[in-house]
Amino acid sequence: MTTYSEVDLATQVATDLGIIGSEETLSAADYDKIRTNNGAAISTLSALNLPIWNGSALAVPEEYLLPLSEYCGTWVSVAFGLTDTATAITLRDALERPLIMMSAPRSADRKSTRLNSSHA
Repeated sequence: MTTYSEVDLATQVATDLGIIGSEETLSAADYDKIRTNNGAAISTLSALNLPIWNGSALAVPEEYLLPLSEYCGTWVSVAFGLTDTATAITLRDALERPLIMMSAPRSADRKSTRLNSSHA
């Protein structure tokens, strides 16, 4: 199983948002800022009872890299002044959907997930 590190996730977020180019390296300050925001985003998902994977902060499974990068990017985009909080929250609600689907057991009643909440 392919996994990605915390640095890989931070780099993916930065690349997705255009903070760095695909061949560039994050500065230490930008990495720290993105890592902090990624950690907060992942902790929030956990608090919402949406575990992302086995709990390892150092090994992001391949199937989670892009959806998690997009979700974390909403937090990072506010921190870097790329978008406003209201827009980020709206995007965050939509980007939670694939993460909810991935975290729910196949046999779970998905009608009880946030997918069908008033946010949808």
